[in-house]
Amino acid sequence: MISLLIIFFPNYGWANFIRQEGLIQRSFDFVAVSPFDDNLIYASGGDCLFKKNGKGWQIVYKLPNGRINFIYPSRYQAGRIYIASDKGLMVTTDAEHFDYIFQRRGRETRCVTVTEFKDKLYLGTTDGLYSALSGIYNFKKVTGLPEDFEVWWLTRNKDFLYIAGSLGVYVTTDGINFSCLYLIPQLQEEKEELQSQEEESVRFKPTVIAVDYARPGRVFLGTTNGIFVSIGGKSFKRKYVSGLPQTRINHIYQDRNSPHIVYIATDKGLYKYYPQTSVAMEVKDGLPTSEINCIAIDSKGKIYLATDRGLFVEGRDSKEIILYHYEKYLGEEPSFREVQEAALRYNEVSPEKIRAWRKRLKIRAIMPQIDLGYDKTINYYRGNFWTGPRDWSVDFSWDLGNLIWNSYEDDVDTRSRLNTQLRLDILEDVNHLYFERKRVKLELLNNPPQDKSEYLKKLLYLEELTAALDGYTGGYFSKHLQELQGQKDK
Repeated sequence: MISLLIIFFPNYGWANFIRQEGLIQRSFDFVAVSPFDDNLIYASGGDCLFKKNGKGWQIVYKLPNGRINFIYPSRYQAGRIYIASDKGLMVTTDAEHFDYIFQRRGRETRCVTVTEFKDKLYLGTTDGLYSALSGIYNFKKVTGLPEDFEVWWLTRNKDFLYIAGSLGVYVTTDGINFSCLYLIPQLQEEKEELQSQEEESVRFKPTVIAVDYARPGRVFLGTTNGIFVSIGGKSFKRKYVSGLPQTRINHIYQDRNSPHIVYIATDKGLYKYYPQTSVAMEVKDGLPTSEINCIAIDSKGKIYLATDRGLFVEGRDSKEIILYHYEKYLGEEPSFREVQEAALRYNEVSPEKIRAWRKRLKIRAIMPQIDLGYDKTINYYRGNFWTGPRDWSVDFSWDLGNLIWNSYEDDVDTRSRLNTQLRLDILEDVNHLYFERKRVKLELLNNPPQDKSEYLKKLLYLEELTAALDGYTGGYFSKHLQELQGQKDK
């Protein structure tokens, strides 16, 4: 059984990605799903904006010059989409009419990112951070940040707005007062002794920032060389994640359906990151490329990927994938009820045993007590002996009181209580072993230890649980497991 488990538990996550057809663009930079409609998806590649609805993919806008950098579906108004590009910020409500609500203030100014925070719309540009009242679009430059700060990414939760850019990461609660969480040192190029330090700072420039939905106080920062984490709004510290290469982080996305999982898009593949264990697994089935630029997940857990080789979508919803793998690897096993019944039979503590005893007591009450008698007479007369006559008798007697109360019922009641307690103890042990075994299999399947010795310990523990179940069921568990596996292989 262990050899099969080693084959079944690969070191990368579940996935089944399919390339989206009908798109003229080869490389995609961004993808976003409407928070109001899972069937409404937007994607961009270069200067083209695409939209998918029930009729499939279609190109809805082509930028005359420059690139589309960011797509932001409004969280407050269905159908409203903001598009940040090299030429400015556009808004559309029908994907047919696009209006500029902010245009670049200088030749080199590019709109890079946009988000909504409280009652304002915030726009990140290479000329700094701008804000406007939602729906009015009276953009003004925010003055609480350094003057030469290029904004590359914005994200927020209910209380905080995070800004990542050329000088580091800042946070604000009101759009006026800002605190620095991560600072890139500004170095003087003429000082040769600081050249190595300058190269180090370039290696860790911010690229993306994301707030942990499960723990709002935890913030993930993707950089040009790995990931950083901030706990409680304090400064960021570099995070070494087992299985995650130290490479450029392009996007970080947390599935709201499974907040304990964080997806990370990098130049070296897509990774499924578990913050609690600091372990990441590569997700690669169906992906012909390792350069993943952007991630989007709909309300059902389906993943969309923008890559340098096209746009990909998960073949099944995440919930369907979990169910599929659960049934595939755990479904071909005896059910917990079958294992319980086998344990009760083997240990002779099933309730039927007590019921059989009580039934026999009732039958005993109507059965008579039988006495067999035999008499013989020996006679003597004048020196002669003879035997006879011989008398036989059969006596039947009933104690009708036993039909109402039988003294043996006290013994049955005592044995019944002992039998019930023993049965409950056995069921408790069997249930624990059965579901602990399933939990270990799921852990090996979904989050296998990266260390080989730890992995083998898990497999050994799984074998130990299987042996314990066999001990309670007289070998039924393994025998039935082999039978089910044999039926599956036919």
